[in-house]
Amino acid sequence: MPYNEAFMIQAHNISVQYGSHEVLDEISFTCKPGEHLCVVGANGSGKSTLLRTITALVPLSTGQVRVDGLDPYDASQTRDVRTIVGFVQQRPDDQLVATSVLDEVAFGPENLGCCRKEIYQRCQEALAHVGLSGYEERTPHTLSGGQKQRLVIAGVLAMRPRFIVFDEPTSMLDPLGRAEILAIMRQLKTEGVGIVHVTHDTDEMALADTLLELTPTSEEACETHEVTVHRGACEFEEPSVLKADDIAVTYRLGDQVVDALQGRSLEVKQGELVIVKGPTGSGKSTLLKVLSGLLEPTAGTVSLDGSAITDTRNRGQIGLIFQDAESALFADTVRDDVAFGPRNFDASRADAYRQADEALTAVGLDVEVFGDRSPFHLSGGEARRVAIAGILAFSPRFMLADEPTAGLDSAGKALIIKTLVEATARSGVVVVTHTAEDFLPYASQVISLD
Repeated sequence: MPYNEAFMIQAHNISVQYGSHEVLDEISFTCKPGEHLCVVGANGSGKSTLLRTITALVPLSTGQVRVDGLDPYDASQTRDVRTIVGFVQQRPDDQLVATSVLDEVAFGPENLGCCRKEIYQRCQEALAHVGLSGYEERTPHTLSGGQKQRLVIAGVLAMRPRFIVFDEPTSMLDPLGRAEILAIMRQLKTEGVGIVHVTHDTDEMALADTLLELTPTSEEACETHEVTVHRGACEFEEPSVLKADDIAVTYRLGDQVVDALQGRSLEVKQGELVIVKGPTGSGKSTLLKVLSGLLEPTAGTVSLDGSAITDTRNRGQIGLIFQDAESALFADTVRDDVAFGPRNFDASRADAYRQADEALTAVGLDVEVFGDRSPFHLSGGEARRVAIAGILAFSPRFMLADEPTAGLDSAGKALIIKTLVEATARSGVVVVTHTAEDFLPYASQVISLD
């Protein structure tokens, strides 16, 4: 394939393989400045891997990539390519490095050798673009998941790249935040920035000039048939009760006092499914951390059947599925990772693996295909389902799920909804979500945070 020196991203017959697993098989595409290319397909079809080939973040098996005529896989040209192409990854925590929001956004321009005045100007412009003006002194880890996503985008914008690669940038955002990011993308396109964008959202696909659809290289993705939810009968003689009374969470940022939660109360029983909704930054994730005992409230109490949630008797009774669930994966194989919970709560090896196999099946992952695979060689959607299986495996009395369907294709999303709804046959389930309508037919309560 002849490559010219025109400004564009070009990929020709690229393939990527992890061990015996082929992720991409001879894919070709181009993206020019001012063009919006959407990459779509089922979880496990290689979308995120494709994006990583543009800046040589994964090894190629075959094929070639060029960015403005440069070869990202040539060590002498990699740095220049990564200056031309900005990358917004699927998980914002993977890209955060600094101890303040301002320093985070300044990190890229500093490495480009910009003068101090220009760095500050770029930071202010980028933060205004993503709605984070006034957050300069905040510590990134105190931000909500959606705010972290916008911070990462600001850091990329401050480098003023010619192309920006977005890996599901709106998956953790509320409708307002999502609209803001899409507005940014539209503006970037009018300014001549080329955009390569992975999404599962059909409305976002409609913004694209070109669609590139990937299909799984093997029959490993969720089946696309309709998933039917059968809510099991709840038969609890005395259902357990998880209760929060007038809880508040505040913390200091210098001289500023931030109220993450103010005077919230709720009661959840085994057999119930409770939705928690609200805009980004309203304290939804903080609420789940308090309910699980991971975060001590500034005021108020949390109890399980009348005893403090931190009482040792309540060990293993609360399962928390983090917003960035994939970051909790650590074992050598998927099966070992899911079996860790049961083993940690004294299940025999045989019972632990049986429970792990049942949990993997419940989230739509074939044990024969995924059981021996490394958790770090999964797509984002597959990793999320493994993390959820890890909680299901030890059957807690209450399951707290923070945006459990974010980043999943329609089939994977339906399977997780089915799994959490059917889990109410033995557990109380609390779901934080920006898409409350997906769970609403099965909910007993809806709690809105401001």
